[in-house]
Amino acid sequence: MNKSPYSPQWNDDPLPTYDPEGAKKLLAEAGFPNGMDVTLTCREGDYQKPASEVIQANWADIGVNCKVEVMERNAQINDMIAGNYQLGWQQTTDVILDGSNWAMANDSHYWGGNGANRAFYKNERFDELNALQKVELDPEKREEYFEEMKQIYWDDCPNLPGFFAPTTCVVNKDLKGTYAALLNFYRYEWFSW
Repeated sequence: MNKSPYSPQWNDDPLPTYDPEGAKKLLAEAGFPNGMDVTLTCREGDYQKPASEVIQANWADIGVNCKVEVMERNAQINDMIAGNYQLGWQQTTDVILDGSNWAMANDSHYWGGNGANRAFYKNERFDELNALQKVELDPEKREEYFEEMKQIYWDDCPNLPGFFAPTTCVVNKDLKGTYAALLNFYRYEWFSW
């Protein structure tokens, strides 16, 4: 799952191996023996364009012709909310060190303008488990819900997790009262020289 390594639900599940021949075989089995053409939208001015170019190069190895379309940020987000895209980036954050952010991004109650489910993914069992984990107070039971949700996610593959990018904050060493804010919000009145 594409969750922060600082989250209690993080684990070191093994990653799939890089296997271009196996990927070509899977594409052929899915009805694309000669590869396929896709368009990946990305916004200008941040990590999305270079990351898209890496994906473009890797997918070329398996016969997927990936056109990278650079867009202005608001236009890209509006297209994603409306479902007017083939492939696109969605960045989540570690604002809450919990699997809830990831779960909301895959729950059908949070489609389009209602939240972060921009893949318009729906799995009733996933949604049911997400509703249960939101109100469960027993951490071990919540973990069971997340484990089942994770398996559903991997089986259905509604989106492709990319990477976790930590937020960097730089401060002058003489500034007093600084701290690493888990919510990326700072109380500047606590700072002093």
